[in-house]
Parts: sequence; structure tokens; C-alpha cells
Amino acid sequence: MKHMKKISWFLMAFALIALTACGGGAVAPTVDTAPLFTQVAGTAQVLQTQVAQDATVIAGNALQPAPTLAATPTLQPTPTPAATDTPLVAPTPQPTNTPLPPPATANVSAPVTNLNTAPGAGGLIPSMSVTLLANDLSGFAMTISAGTSLIFRAEVQNTGQVPLEVVANLAVPDGWDVDQNVFSDCPKTEDLNHNDTCTISWYFTPQGSGQVYLRVYVRGIYTDFSGNSARITDSPAYLINVK
Repeated sequence: MKHMKKISWFLMAFALIALTACGGGAVAPTVDTAPLFTQVAGTAQVLQTQVAQDATVIAGNALQPAPTLAATPTLQPTPTPAATDTPLVAPTPQPTNTPLPPPATANVSAPVTNLNTAPGAGGLIPSMSVTLLANDLSGFAMTISAGTSLIFRAEVQNTGQVPLEVVANLAVPDGWDVDQNVFSDCPKTEDLNHNDTCTISWYFTPQGSGQVYLRVYVRGIYTDFSGNSARITDSPAYLINVK
């Protein structure tokens, strides 16, 4: 449409120029306008042809399908890591009170030790047992107050078939007053027969506080089958706690 308007304006302008040239009705030399109109017509035809071509191109461009946009690749979601079970830390065991070892028992000594393994007369094997008592209480421990009298005894029994002579020794602890001499009814010769029992006694008045082990060393003396002197021993202990 824009080009058609331009052609119309061009033809009108050309006509006005022609009229002006003619002098507005004044008599002028005769001019052959045929070639001029022929040129104008040719120019108009060229312009129309150009306009038609432009319209065809524009229409052709309008009919072309719009280019298809390439599909944008869809981003794949990142897989979420699966939760793993975190192992629980084992609780640290709390320290416990370590129990104190029990005090040594009075009669927990090993079985009778034969220092001379030779059997006695008639091929018999000697043996004995020793029981400790504190103020006539058997066991392995007791508690007393300082300044209290203590009678400590060792009872010896012949558990074998060989007659025995019994001798016992006890070291006096420091700070313990001895009230009287040791008393013993055990035979001084080999006269303690099978299943017979004798007793050795000590008398004290402990003054200082603390724990003391009273350990008695007992010997059973006998004559072996060769006529030689032999012995068996035992050494139990008793815990005395003085407060």
C-alpha cells in the first residue's frame, strides 16, 4: 500500500508539472507528450511490478512456518542419597568399685606339708590339723577395742596314725602387752595319738590400733620307719583388727 500511494503522488505531481509547462492555458509551442507519458507509464509499471514482487516476498515469508525450537533437555533430578544407619557408640562402661580381697583365713593353709616324706612306724603317713580361735571364736578374723584382753589359741588334732609331739611358735606383735606366759597342754613327747587334740594358748592386751595377722607355726614331730626324727608342719593365720 505504501508503494501504491507513492506512485499516485508521483503521477499527480507529474500532471501538475505538465500543466505548469503549458502555461496555464497560454498558447505554447506544441510539444509531443507521447514519449513522456510512455516513460511515465513504463516507470509506473516497473514500480507496480516491484511492489507486486515485494508483496509476494512478504507473503511468502509470512507463509513460512516458524522454526521449531530445539527441545531443551530436561535436567534429571539428582538422586537423594539414602540415609544410612549410623552405628551407635557403645556407652563407655562406668568404673565400678573393685572389691577388696577377703582377708586370709585361719585354716586355709595348704594340706599338711611333709618335710620328711618318709612314713612313720609300720609305713603309716602322719598328718594333723590346726584350728585357730580368738577369745574362743573360730574363723579367720575378728575386731576388738584397744586395751581389751585377747586369748589366742591353736588347737592341734592328730589326724594320722603316727603319734606326734606338738610344738608351736607365735611372734608377739609390737604394742601388744603379754599378760602371762604361753600355756600348752600338748605332750612334750610323741604321745599325741590318732584323733587326740591339744591346745596352745597366748594371752595379750593389744594397745595400738590397726590390723595384725597372728600366724602360728606348728610342728608335729614323729619317728619315721627308719627310726629317724621327722616332722610335718602347718602355719595358719588369724586377722585381728584393733580399733
